[in-house]
Amino acid sequence: VATSKIRIGWIGAGAMGQPICRHLLKAGYALDVYDKDPAKISALVSEGASAGISAGELAGKCDLIISMVWDDDGLRDVVLGPTGVLTGVRTGISYIDMSTVSPKVSEEIAAQLARHDIPYLRAPVSGSVPVAEAGKLTIYASGPRILFDSCQEILKAFSTKQTYVGTQEEGRIVK
Repeated sequence: VATSKIRIGWIGAGAMGQPICRHLLKAGYALDVYDKDPAKISALVSEGASAGISAGELAGKCDLIISMVWDDDGLRDVVLGPTGVLTGVRTGISYIDMSTVSPKVSEEIAAQLARHDIPYLRAPVSGSVPVAEAGKLTIYASGPRILFDSCQEILKAFSTKQTYVGTQEEGRIVK
């Protein structure tokens, strides 16, 4: 049952994203999910998530966007692509990326999000699929400290350790 908590838009329902989404649903979050492969979100929808049609659509209706994608190109596409987050962005949203991507691309994304006044937390995870399924991931986060602090309840829904390591790309480097 969804609580009155914020609405989360999750992008990337692969091997790691699916168990994390299940933990968020179990914690009572309203969750919209999007993946380039719609088949990857069907099980999550049957478990209570809402299906999103694009990253931009999620940005237009959710309070917090979280992405976990495969690589640098995937993150660029999710944020900057023709149906990316920036196509639907609205005032007041925040963005967390949990992907393992390069600091260089993360900086590029940070600059684009900053132009739209979107707080951006880089929060790559450490752990395997079984660790994600158990809700015991480790997170190394960098970006605005206020966003890290305000998202603790969300992060604790699927991780056992959340470490703040700096204001820029330190999370990427530490991971």
